Amino acid sequence: RVTPRVVVLPFCYFEHSFDCLLEWRHAAFVNLSWEQLFYRGNVQRKTPRGTFATQHVLHHAWSEGYAEFARRQSIPDKYIYVNGQPAYALYDEPYRTYFVPRSLLASRHALDGSKPWVFFPENYNWAFYGDFMLDAFLKAGQTAAEVQEMRTFCAESFREVMQWFGRLARSGTVELIVRPRPSTPLSDFRAAVEAVLPDIPASMHIIQDETVREWIMASDVVLSSHSTSLIEAAVAGRPAYMVAPFEIPASLRQEWHALVPRLENEQALVRATRVTAPGPEHAGLEQQGGEG
Repeated sequence: RVTPRVVVLPFCYFEHSFDCLLEWRHAAFVNLSWEQLFYRGNVQRKTPRGTFATQHVLHHAWSEGYAEFARRQSIPDKYIYVNGQPAYALYDEPYRTYFVPRSLLASRHALDGSKPWVFFPENYNWAFYGDFMLDAFLKAGQTAAEVQEMRTFCAESFREVMQWFGRLARSGTVELIVRPRPSTPLSDFRAAVEAVLPDIPASMHIIQDETVREWIMASDVVLSSHSTSLIEAAVAGRPAYMVAPFEIPASLRQEWHALVPRLENEQALVRATRVTAPGPEHAGLEQQGGEG
């Protein structure tokens, strides 16, 4: 019953990314390409392929780098539109005033507004992927060795960091907000935390509500693993750190990771939670976001 003239997609890798596309062949399709900073472990699955994705869709590019990536997939220049990363502009005035303020977040989620807020948007995605998703990566050309490497790294890093967080939260010095990835069921994530910390401290809040943007703007410090939310935090003017108890495997590395200050042990993490303003070490990451 719906015959749209324009269809806007969050991503478009091939015809069956969305089954409805086959019914709307006369519409104009725009791919927002919501992920454009790839690593070796996901680039093959997230590369546009097939006649539909490469010859009938307008692809939104944050930068010339992604535009060149699209050209290598035989996407014509006329179907590539370089426009920066519009979402980063939402951290600027007047747009940032649209989002929920810290005071309301504190009220909604019983958080102490007088303490520093440490926000951790987690990205241990490979530890939570089910067999169906892993099979999809293998079918897209990822090697079984790399899949296992990334899964092991994420699982071990998750266990180690949750122990650090448990002790940090028990100190009572901060409000620690841990936000699972939207695609991970909250019950699954909480069960994984409880397998490491049977007694989750009162100051450690596992919250999937609200947007990453709102939590970044409301928090004092932003930590993550290899998530691009660290770039957003730098754009928003927040100190951003990569929590890295283990060396990131080559299959997960991205160029921008070199711009992020790393916290390789628990003592460094505790010190970072006391710094509520970005320093010179964060300048490179902020510039990366600005170029996006």
